[in-house]
Amino acid sequence: MEFKTNGGKIAIGTPGRIIDMKNKCVEFNLKKLEVFILDEADTLLDMGFKDAINQIFSFLPKQRRTGLFSATQTTETQELARAGLRNPVSISVRVQHNGDSAGAVNRITGTVATPSTLTNMFAVCEYDNRPELLVAFIQNHSSEKIIVFCATCACVEYYSLLFERFKQHALVAKKFTVVGFHGKMVPKKRKALYQRFVAVESTGAVMFCTDVAARGIDIPDVDYIVQLAAPKDPDFFVHR
Repeated sequence: MEFKTNGGKIAIGTPGRIIDMKNKCVEFNLKKLEVFILDEADTLLDMGFKDAINQIFSFLPKQRRTGLFSATQTTETQELARAGLRNPVSISVRVQHNGDSAGAVNRITGTVATPSTLTNMFAVCEYDNRPELLVAFIQNHSSEKIIVFCATCACVEYYSLLFERFKQHALVAKKFTVVGFHGKMVPKKRKALYQRFVAVESTGAVMFCTDVAARGIDIPDVDYIVQLAAPKDPDFFVHR
């Protein structure tokens, strides 16, 4: 009722839902729109929303501010910027190279793709030996904050249950926090688990998750990120 009477100040939705609202809701008037934002623009394009986004562009007012946000710059996002924006300006946040960085250095710009203080390590082992190495790693760092990226939701559930059992058998401290986080959870539960993990300060915690945790959330004071399974897309390594 409030929306019908006074309209809205902010509209948040997927491209398909925005188009649906425009077509079906008379009150959804975009003539006075001032700012249009596409968050995770590269992912929206990967998911096949390019035609829908171009359709949204077609009924937006020409005089507006438009922002495309993405942690990775792809050819598709650059093409979208050229097609949908007037006089687009690219703003990049980079870490300056100081000469002794361990990150991957761009020879032209002198910037690094990953922070210079980041240390990358890897272990070569048989597939069946990965759980054993993971258990040993977490036991040796049980006072620290760890994120473990898994390939599937089922894998997240399995390791979450496994480490809860370890707490019962004193294989890790009882105060050690174990969280499973994946896309099949309802948003309310996912939010509660996220807040629980963020709130941990000194007792140690591990969050098993899929790539749903690689974008759009901020988790401070993480000591280790373990990639139990390599990302399907190399760009997701940067997001993780």
